[in-house]
Amino acid sequence: MALIVVVEDDPDVSRLLSAVLVDAGHEVHVAVDGEQGVALVQQVRPDLALVDVGLPGTLDGFEVTRRIRADAAVADVPVWALTAHSRAEDVVDDDLQLQAALRQMLSRAGLDVAGAADKGEALSTAAASAPDVVVLDLSLPDGDGIEVLAELRTWSDVPVLVLTGATDPRRMLAAFEAGADDYLRKPFGPDELLARLRALLRRPRRGEEESAQRTYGALEIDLAARTVSVAGERVHLTPTEWRILGALVANPGKLLTHRWMLAEVWDGSHGDETRAALRAHLRTLRAKIGDDASAPRYIATESGAGYRWTAVEGEQPESGVESAGR
Repeated sequence: MALIVVVEDDPDVSRLLSAVLVDAGHEVHVAVDGEQGVALVQQVRPDLALVDVGLPGTLDGFEVTRRIRADAAVADVPVWALTAHSRAEDVVDDDLQLQAALRQMLSRAGLDVAGAADKGEALSTAAASAPDVVVLDLSLPDGDGIEVLAELRTWSDVPVLVLTGATDPRRMLAAFEAGADDYLRKPFGPDELLARLRALLRRPRRGEEESAQRTYGALEIDLAARTVSVAGERVHLTPTEWRILGALVANPGKLLTHRWMLAEVWDGSHGDETRAALRAHLRTLRAKIGDDASAPRYIATESGAGYRWTAVEGEQPESGVESAGR
């Protein structure tokens, strides 16, 4: 085991690097700027220091290294520069440091990876490798990730998880309307990324045969027979509740936006519904299947965006924490 100091201001990169290094059995300490990095190296005297050369402010990575070398007590500590010189082969992302960390983490999780750093390479790589899932950063150097997504959707139904640092919900909704299956907002943790990817990989692709019978602990659903049972007791659902439940169960792990549900669950023959009506139907559906809105086991709310079926077929569902705005 080695003691490693990471000096990196990007929380995505530092978090993923830390996860990879800790997973390999190393002890990791993180500094977010040059001053803190020098002080941390002097304090813990690590076996290795990983320093981002592009640190903000007057104390960049080169100055951090110079100060370490000037201190006799830590002058012999190996310093490796974090630069944008290595290509990732995993996700579509123009931040090569983040790519490298993601690639290592996903490879350790047993996933085969292929990658691209810009719009043109993303589409050609997707066409050549026929991936099971795509991780797409919405900010690319030669175009908008939403443009990549829209073009990809003209010929592929591969699940797509988008990464974004944007806080504007309109940006996220635009991605879903272009065909995104799920999203993660930066910064994010490696466990959350892997959980989202595994949920997408479990989802049946178009053309794959699915069983109409689903079991989630005490909840049993037969989509063909249109029956629902909780702990062996039959539950009656209204037609509207059935359409909502069917849409959610058919898209496990996927965020279904309010707009999508209002368009797909209610077509012209079912009248004009509003978000308030949708929330009301969700409340009654949750009550009937035994789902507590404050700690949901089946239907999670993404505040301001929509709803997600979180239970995994064949497994006992675990209670979660509900978002605000249900």
